[in-house]
Amino acid sequence: MRMTPKANALGLRASLAYRQAQIAVFAGLLLGLTFSFLQIATDLRREVKNIDATYARSLAAFEDAAFQAAFGLDKELAERVVDGLMLQPAVIEASIIDSYGDVMSLKRQPQSPSRFPWLVEATFGQSRAFHSILTDGNSTFVAGKINVMVDTNVLAHAFLQRSALVLGFGVLRNLVLAILLTYLFFRLVTRPLRDMARAIGAGGETLSVPRRNRGDELGALALAYNLETQRRTLTERQLSAEEQKHSVLFETSDISQWLVDFSAVDLLLQQLRRDAVTNLGEHLDQHPKLISELIVKLRVSSVNNATLRMFTTHRGSDYVQTLGGILAEEMRNVLRDLLVAIWQGQGAFAKETLLRSQDNRQFPAIITIPLPPAGSPLQTRTMSIVDISMLQNHAGDYSLQNEILNALEDGICTVRLADTSILTVNPAFERMFLHSASKLQGQPLLLLSVKTAEARDGQVQNLASVIKAEKDWGGLVQCQRRDGVEFTCHVQVSSHFHVDHGALAILSFRPAQVDGPSA
Repeated sequence: MRMTPKANALGLRASLAYRQAQIAVFAGLLLGLTFSFLQIATDLRREVKNIDATYARSLAAFEDAAFQAAFGLDKELAERVVDGLMLQPAVIEASIIDSYGDVMSLKRQPQSPSRFPWLVEATFGQSRAFHSILTDGNSTFVAGKINVMVDTNVLAHAFLQRSALVLGFGVLRNLVLAILLTYLFFRLVTRPLRDMARAIGAGGETLSVPRRNRGDELGALALAYNLETQRRTLTERQLSAEEQKHSVLFETSDISQWLVDFSAVDLLLQQLRRDAVTNLGEHLDQHPKLISELIVKLRVSSVNNATLRMFTTHRGSDYVQTLGGILAEEMRNVLRDLLVAIWQGQGAFAKETLLRSQDNRQFPAIITIPLPPAGSPLQTRTMSIVDISMLQNHAGDYSLQNEILNALEDGICTVRLADTSILTVNPAFERMFLHSASKLQGQPLLLLSVKTAEARDGQVQNLASVIKAEKDWGGLVQCQRRDGVEFTCHVQVSSHFHVDHGALAILSFRPAQVDGPSA
């Protein structure tokens, strides 16, 4: 059953475009965050180096004044130097200590608050301290030391703002790229696929593809579908014709035909193989209940008119049921041998049995079932039943005829006229010529040197030539036995036609005493 376009519609979450968008967004976020963090880490290292360099230069700028204050113990000058240092951004503490360790000047201010103190401490530390030894450049005299402590919250504020922008723009850039790729994927792949699915669901036998897709995978898919549809249509037509032909042959056949579902046989054999059964015949004989259970599972789906005539019924519905409901007792031994034949991998199955018609007439029949190759499922098979009662009657007639023929005192010989070869002889003929039937079959009649006793046109003729020229003839012939003794017989020739052997001549030999020259 073909799907309608409505049934073929897919929800957003089930579409390839949505799945592609999920993957693209996830990949975009992951890549954006990764590269942004790498950029921020690089920028952090560079920022730390810049901070160290900046405050090192600031201390260097105040070193001379701080040296003079410490060398001269000038506290007023020291306070001015410390005030200048406190004017530097982010400096929260500055001090000058003389060579004796006394603090000449010290000023502090509180740290500025931060919204992310844990992040600031993780990147720049809780605070950063810088100091410089106050020495005279021309000597090694140390006048004191200048110390500066920097507020990392102030330093990190600008850096974090810049990092947030980098991170946000990186993620945004990758999201935009992912959305763009998703849109392109939808336009180039998902929408054409949906159009193709909609056309297939509507029952279309051919798919049209946009020109831009004719050389890519979508074009190849549409071409493969169109070719497959054509092959399928052709196959369906051929199958329909074959089914119609088979149906006609099935219904008009003179042989009883049954369509039987043997799927239950497959299931039983599979179970027996799993049970490690080796000798199926013995196993079935020991468990006859298996046959009784199986026979009621074999369902007849159809029978032909010859079956109705054979079983003297006019209602086909009587036979569209389980096989056990029709031929329960008759099929018991047949089914047992069928299972063994399948188990042994035989290519066909035939079994002679006695069946009974609706009018209680019992008749002999042969049941034949074609079997699949070993390992293939049996499924539905055609079971044929042939009534052989007439054949058995003919066989009795032939037996009577052979008894009469063998009891005759006249020698009887059957000859094929095409090549005058001997086909059959009776026992009287064997005794007459001292030849066995097995030796004579297929030999030419000339072997017996049988000639006419009376000359025609002044010539004595061989009997083989006479019967070819005259199919119905009678007269005296000169014969010779196997031991060389000659004798005269009266021969009567009559013609006959056989379906397999063609034109035949039947010769009857009766010994006679006649006067006259011998051939």
